Amino acid sequence: MAVRKITPAVPSVNYLHRLSRGGRDDLRPATQDHLAKSFGRANRRMILRASLIGRRRTGSRRESRFSRSRGETAWNEGRSMDSAAGPPRADLVLEGGGVKGIALVGAIAEMEARGYRPGAPARVAGTSAGAIVGSLLAAGMPVPDMVRVMRELDYRPFQDGSRFALVRGVSLLATLGLHRGDVLHRWIAARLKECGVETFGQLKLHDPDSALPPRHAYKLVVVVSDVSSGRMVYLPWEYERYGLNADDQSVADAVRASASIPVFFRPCRICRGDGKKCVLVDGGMLSNYPITIFDREDREPRWPTFGVKLSARTPPGGLFQPWHGVRGPIGYGRALVSTMAEAHDRARMDEPSIVARTMFARTDDVLATDFDLGAAARDRLYVAGRDAAARFLDHWDHRDYLARYRMPVPRPRSGAAVD
Repeated sequence: MAVRKITPAVPSVNYLHRLSRGGRDDLRPATQDHLAKSFGRANRRMILRASLIGRRRTGSRRESRFSRSRGETAWNEGRSMDSAAGPPRADLVLEGGGVKGIALVGAIAEMEARGYRPGAPARVAGTSAGAIVGSLLAAGMPVPDMVRVMRELDYRPFQDGSRFALVRGVSLLATLGLHRGDVLHRWIAARLKECGVETFGQLKLHDPDSALPPRHAYKLVVVVSDVSSGRMVYLPWEYERYGLNADDQSVADAVRASASIPVFFRPCRICRGDGKKCVLVDGGMLSNYPITIFDREDREPRWPTFGVKLSARTPPGGLFQPWHGVRGPIGYGRALVSTMAEAHDRARMDEPSIVARTMFARTDDVLATDFDLGAAARDRLYVAGRDAAARFLDHWDHRDYLARYRMPVPRPRSGAAVD
């Protein structure tokens, strides 16, 4: 079928005149971008000036579900004052949650619909499913493509172990996992390669305005658990601790390690520079929601850090609510792993400063390892993510957050050295 190209009409002089006289017409960001490309910077300045004049005279403060009021300040939207001409940005921290990762994509899609531009120079960090979605975002996959890929994803082939219980039992004892995880690794590597990304060197952050140390200047941070050394590891930041060059390391390998759900998938191994091997498993064992990973106390943030959590907010106090079905050795193992994953982060979820920058997606009715998830359930998860972001962004105010939860950064005295 032939595709008909539709060219948007040029705004008339009368239309601009109505704006300058206080008309209630509004120019959305997408329209402004099109006008800038089609008619040049001069016309864009004229159009924006007319729009602003009209808005001052009418006091219009309209908002829609997918776009915030253009009258709000860049600072309140999450932009630094020196980037007010560009779209608002935010670093992202994505919680792990197995098949529930489609909700993370829903939240990102809602952010983009609200005018945020996900990805570099803002960074993204994630654990397990959060690492998978985060890697696609950092690699530059367009959000609509990411939505399509994740909503159409069939998780069942990722269960690439034997179908026979006896063989699975032997596999668990011999390799420490019911499933090899090879299909998952190939899928991650293929999606990243489609975006032109294979190694962390291709995810270097080139931001002249950044004050990050070189080893932190990457678009993506993947959280893994090193059970050989008993510590949480941030990749690629800490490859040097293994005697390895971060730029040469495979992104797909790191993401696969972060998604190594204990018992379910075989763990991954990394060979250190001295030849010794370390065992890496799901980062969620130690921190499933590393919301403070990008925090710095030595300077004001240029933009906020938002987190997406794959569970409803739990009110403080009250009775403990059981959520694990502990039946048999497999169910017992899953409950142990989930408890380890939640305990570290749960202790911090009562902190108001953490809650204030967290989007809570209500996905508690879905198990992280429900690899037989149907299309209807995937759609519900996606909508849950969008709704979580919509509720959050409706009330987000960056200036208010800084006033409430950030101590003023002391300024150096005159003549003092500045790092």
